[in-house]
Amino acid sequence: MALGARLGGDFNVARRLYHLVREAGFAAPEITHHQPVLVRGELKRLEELSFREVGPRLLGAGLLPAEELEALLGSVRLLTADEEVVYALSRMVQVWACA
Repeated sequence: MALGARLGGDFNVARRLYHLVREAGFAAPEITHHQPVLVRGELKRLEELSFREVGPRLLGAGLLPAEELEALLGSVRLLTADEEVVYALSRMVQVWACA
């Protein structure tokens, strides 16, 4: 979250998206959300792969020491392989409307 904010991103925009669409003048917007829940498979590795990809930027920004990143990746890898662990991806919000 901190890295996203430093780079100008807003990972919490989904909470406001419906209202932003209304404020933009769209009539009768609709909203839905989707949140996959997983116990096995490649998609369950998304968190590990995401941290692996963003890791160098976290290190470069001084937000996470290298040892902590490696420990986090190791823990996530173990949890991903464990079918007793139920993993829910982030909620994906979708808003649509007609002009």
